[in-house]
Amino acid sequence: MRWVLVHALWLSVAFTPSSALAIRPFVTDDARVVGARRAQLETWLEGDSDSVQHWSLIAFGPLEPLELTFGGPYGVNYKRRSRAAAAGPIVQAKYLLRQADVNRWPGVAVAAGVVPPVGTGGFQSRDWDPFAYLAVRESFLGDDRVLIHVNLGVVSPKEDSSRLTQLFWGVGTQVRLLGALNGIVEIFRGDPYSDEDAIGVQFGYRYILNDSVQFDGTMGGGIGQGRSVPFGGSAGIRLVSPELW
Repeated sequence: MRWVLVHALWLSVAFTPSSALAIRPFVTDDARVVGARRAQLETWLEGDSDSVQHWSLIAFGPLEPLELTFGGPYGVNYKRRSRAAAAGPIVQAKYLLRQADVNRWPGVAVAAGVVPPVGTGGFQSRDWDPFAYLAVRESFLGDDRVLIHVNLGVVSPKEDSSRLTQLFWGVGTQVRLLGALNGIVEIFRGDPYSDEDAIGVQFGYRYILNDSVQFDGTMGGGIGQGRSVPFGGSAGIRLVSPELW
């Protein structure tokens, strides 16, 4: 209820359009970085029939094209007798190869990282699980009114005594609806932060107060047969600092 009230309060303020990054809890990443000497906090609460998780990811830009991220979740796992659970820290580096040109060439970034076997309550990975992916971003109609994001990557989780190699992908779109309010839809298979190999879809909103503050909410779940993503929802906030020096 607290998260709902916070979102409702900010949605009542004057609309101020701005640029946006595709951020968690959306799985499909953006081909952009936080910027040199800036820090970023992405934090969100998500819940489904299996668990309730509070995530925090901290990013920093030591150089203009480079972004370093670490963080993880804690919460409640309903599938375990001891329900308290936590994991992390996930460590990731993303490098921007080129900025997107509106209505022309897409932006491109590469990212790689590892999920360590640290944690408790079923949130933790079984082993050191590396991942890497390519992120592509296309902007249409100027001022980021329509954004298309595409990810393609590989994650290598360990299962029993063998290590698997799994492809994951995601396609998402963000469309300006009214002022600072944006609608978002994505479809994805797999997640670099998880060994879950299933197809899921999410839809929701992103409210961009300014370049430093954004809010978002999602709903979604698995589609198709086989292993599935539980239906659930989330609410989050993204904060970006000015240049630290």
